[in-house]
Amino acid sequence: MASKFDEVTAAVAEARETIAAADRLYIRMGSMLRGNLRKCSDWDLVALKRELQDFDAHKKTWKTK
Repeated sequence: MASKFDEVTAAVAEARETIAAADRLYIRMGSMLRGNLRKCSDWDLVALKRELQDFDAHKKTWKTK
């Protein structure tokens, strides 16, 4: 029988793997959004635009604050 510590350690490891898998999907989502932004909700578009204000398209880097 596993101890509570072992169960928590396993749960944290599983959470890290899930986050890593989600990060890999984020990389592919950008290309999926292009051409489909008109289908997004207004709220999501507002949030995306606000986030992209910190991106310098000419240098292709995030602006430092």
